[in-house]
Amino acid sequence: MRDDRLITLPGFLDAFASQDRGRKDRPFCFTRQDVLAELAFFQAAHVRTKWPAILAHLKELLAAGARSPGWNLSSNINVASKAGHPNVPLLEALAAVIAEGADPATLEAFPEWQAA
Repeated sequence: MRDDRLITLPGFLDAFASQDRGRKDRPFCFTRQDVLAELAFFQAAHVRTKWPAILAHLKELLAAGARSPGWNLSSNINVASKAGHPNVPLLEALAAVIAEGADPATLEAFPEWQAA
């Protein structure tokens, strides 16, 4: 029997992104692209097999304006660092662009980002 209450992640993102962003009682107003950027960041930080290929996807999303202002990504960076991530400074720079409004041009200082 099919459960109609189940929804795929893309379906959820599309439904949530279509919500009225003008309402002040909605604390979370983000686009599908914003959430995809967060998910790509999580993959970059925690899924070693995705590194550095995931950077190309992140580059596209950030170029399209995807951001998550105020989102705290520091715990993900800490876990990635403890796990021996190969480029923690790039993760920090990505987090600054995604969540803190840093200029995406700062990412060009990283060869892995340039190559993506």
